[in-house]
Amino acid sequence: MIEVGVITEINRGKARVAIGSMVSDFLPVLQHCLNSFALSFRPFRVGEQVLVMPIRGDLNSGVILGSIEQNSYLAPSYSKHIIRYEDGAIISYDTSTSTLEVLNQKDINIVVNNSVNITANSVNITAPNVNISASSSVVATTPVFSISGSLNVGGGISGGAKGGGGLSIIGSANIRGDISTNGNISDSRGDLTGHSHSDSDGYTSYPR
Repeated sequence: MIEVGVITEINRGKARVAIGSMVSDFLPVLQHCLNSFALSFRPFRVGEQVLVMPIRGDLNSGVILGSIEQNSYLAPSYSKHIIRYEDGAIISYDTSTSTLEVLNQKDINIVVNNSVNITANSVNITAPNVNISASSSVVATTPVFSISGSLNVGGGISGGAKGGGGLSIIGSANIRGDISTNGNISDSRGDLTGHSHSDSDGYTSYPR
């Protein structure tokens, strides 16, 4: 018969289970996938309540099937699929809103040897600091690219090959280097490239 027990000891992919007054030998724990196609392993913990299925009636030759609810670890009453880790990280999907959510207190690392492609109606990034480093290039295809804050540029800024691109900055722009343009430069007072001004000697200087 299938028994209910509590894990008392762990050794790699196996565990001992206390069933009443009896403690089993180390039994393998059923996993989602362990083969050449993929490896999916879920760590288990001492105190976890599990089901044990004997093999040919021998409990010490059985298999631990998986977790069941207990008072210490009640199933969450959410209407969504959720994985909550012991350090507070949460991955969840809510079909009622079609929302995938990842909550983490520290780092999320994504390492890709080729390209990362993101297609969305809008992309919003809120962070004290945003650092983007790429060995080749970063391409953002969007009608408007808005930056609320300061923009520090260590290299050049150029428009598209067709010359139809624009750059709008809300905040300060600190540029260490020259600014070259084939158009005009203006500020709140007017045109800086086509204006004239009076000299101290009484003459008027005109734009070059």
